[in-house]
Amino acid sequence: MIVRRLIGVRPTLSAILPAGLRILVWTYVFLALALGGWAAAISMATRWEPLIIESGSMAPSIRPGDVVFVAPVGDETIAQGAIVTYETDAGA
Repeated sequence: MIVRRLIGVRPTLSAILPAGLRILVWTYVFLALALGGWAAAISMATRWEPLIIESGSMAPSIRPGDVVFVAPVGDETIAQGAIVTYETDAGA
């Protein structure tokens, strides 16, 4: 016979949070997963790629932390005033 001693019990989410806050947490989780899935679906269906803006050089139109989708440019001419991204040989 094996005898084991209970060391501790981890409380469940329902024991920690009130019902209203649990609904808010699950809504946040659902929205985060839905937005991530949406971004992945667009990336797979098109050649667009999500890109997180790291600098404030395009503020106030595009702020640091914003997520934008970028598409590769072919032979077409880029018009003056177009917003473009580029990658150096170092990958930055």
